[in-house]
Amino acid sequence: MTRYWLPVLVLVLIVSSVGTYYIRGTASHLPQFVLVPQQGEAKEAEGVTIRGMYSYPRISPAVTIGLKGSKYVSEQSLLESMEPYSWSSGEIRQLAKNHRQFMRGKRADQAFYQDDRLLVYVGLKEDRAYGAWRYWFEVSILDKQEQQTTKYEVSISDLNMYAFYHIEDVQVIGEELAILMNGYRSSGEEREYRRYNLGISDGAMLSSEAVSFPGQTSENVRKVYESNVTKAAQYYVFYTLADEGYVPAQLMRYELRTGEMETLQSPVIDEFLEFQSSDDYVNMTTDGDILYMTLYGEQEVRVLEYNLADDQVVIRPFEVKGAKLSYIDRDRMYLLSQADPASPASFIIVQLSSGELLFEGTIEGKSAKHADQIQGLEFYGFAIQG
Repeated sequence: MTRYWLPVLVLVLIVSSVGTYYIRGTASHLPQFVLVPQQGEAKEAEGVTIRGMYSYPRISPAVTIGLKGSKYVSEQSLLESMEPYSWSSGEIRQLAKNHRQFMRGKRADQAFYQDDRLLVYVGLKEDRAYGAWRYWFEVSILDKQEQQTTKYEVSISDLNMYAFYHIEDVQVIGEELAILMNGYRSSGEEREYRRYNLGISDGAMLSSEAVSFPGQTSENVRKVYESNVTKAAQYYVFYTLADEGYVPAQLMRYELRTGEMETLQSPVIDEFLEFQSSDDYVNMTTDGDILYMTLYGEQEVRVLEYNLADDQVVIRPFEVKGAKLSYIDRDRMYLLSQADPASPASFIIVQLSSGELLFEGTIEGKSAKHADQIQGLEFYGFAIQG
């Protein structure tokens, strides 16, 4: 059969090329957009792409927009479409660039951890043999100083109680590897968070226990996600849901070193939560051991910065109309606003600690014929590189 590999390869390339031709033919009729600098340093936005969708008859293609212009998914080359990290977070794409050999075959963003010395990835594997399922962690640890990689497998004996499961986060606490799992029990729809602790040097299974939430059922609890999924942290933040649906009602702090869970008692946090509605709820993220809560108002955006280690609180107000999206990472807030759907959207980068405006730009049609088509854009996120 080896003699047929060349004709098969040629056929695949021809089919791919034809498909790309027709898809790109559609994309050629779509409007092009660009992020136009207005204030500040353009270099601050060089690693930023704004993700959205353009409403077009019968289709809503995904599009990314930056300083160099826009690109629709259908405009990607064959090699670009096969890039495994094209939709990963910025820090994961940077890891793929800096540690190409280690990153090979590793895909789940939430399963990474890194600090100055270590880069860790925990893969979750399963296999069925003789009618029974077997589960195990596949751990890879790169010592970045020595450029040496350690690998081992750790059997998981209690994962068969879950119908669905995935790794939520990975942390290194002292000489232990802490793995947080999120799963649904096979016996019903009950959600459960489970923590596994492994000896980081030998992979010994030290403990496996469900995370408990005093006075709450785990089905009614969600975890606040990290803006930087690989960053070291000593705390997790969970929140309970109000009766209305997905509106956060109460926050809880979980200390990884001790395993203690407690309700966050803060009048300022309560004030932020009280201003929510079912249509406009507070945006929350953690960056290391800092909790950020962002509340959008008609005329301003308020950011609450809560230090989980010492309970210190800072509130930072910004005059912004029509805020739609925000993202906080490494003392920078990336904010997109659009007071009028028919007008260009505004994008700013602010240094939180000083309040300094680092960059301001507008998303506009790349040519005059596309200027009035901005209202067809719907934005849903950012990708930050570097």
